[in-house]
Amino acid sequence: MTKNVPRAIVGALIFDNQNRAFLMRSSGKYGDQWIIPGGKVDFGESLIEALRREILEETNLHLQEIEYRGVRELIEPERHFIFLEHTARAVNPSAVVLNSESTEYGWFSRDELQKLSIAKPTLELITERWK
Repeated sequence: MTKNVPRAIVGALIFDNQNRAFLMRSSGKYGDQWIIPGGKVDFGESLIEALRREILEETNLHLQEIEYRGVRELIEPERHFIFLEHTARAVNPSAVVLNSESTEYGWFSRDELQKLSIAKPTLELITERWK
C-alpha cells in the first residue's frame, strides 16, 4: 500500500517586457479559473529545472530573472500540494503555445485582472508578490 504524501509543485507568475502578468485558463484542475503555469517536481530534478520544464511544456515560454518568492500549501481530502512559488520574466512572450492543461491565455495588466475569475492560490500570489 502506497502512503499518500504531499507533492512539491513549482509555478511562476511570469511577466512580459510591459510588466503584464501571464495567466492561463485551466482546462480542469481548477475548473475554468485563471492560473499560473507550473507542475510537479520529478524525482532527482532541481526546483529550477522543474520550473523551466513545466513552463516550457505548458506554454512554450523560456524564463529569465527567476526569483523564488515563497511557499504556499493546499490541503484537501484527496490531495496535498506544497507550492514553491516564483516570479520570472519571459524571454519569448509572443511565442506562447498551450498544451491541453489550459484553454486560453493572456498577458494582463493589474486593472485587467480585476475582471477575471482567478484560482485562490494564484490570486494570493498576485496580491502578495506583484509589487
